[in-house]
Amino acid sequence: MKLPSVDRLIRIYPKDDVHPVGVIYLSDFDLGELKKLFKTEKDDPMFDCFEISTEEAPYFKTRYNIDLDLSTYEYFLEAEDNED
Repeated sequence: MKLPSVDRLIRIYPKDDVHPVGVIYLSDFDLGELKKLFKTEKDDPMFDCFEISTEEAPYFKTRYNIDLDLSTYEYFLEAEDNED
């Protein structure tokens, strides 16, 4: 079974609102690294939404140079279908 083609992104929400205020698309992501980071099963395609906490934030700073302001915003790693 072929998995759908997806983009990986970080969606940004203010802590006091349910409406996103931004999106950061991750280029050149390594699904294996993300599985280890979020402690998912080896066969998990990670199509769910994963909250980024203080435990995962340093990875995104090191790998993508993304500073996450966890005191003001909530961040979620998501998958988005990129097939038209």
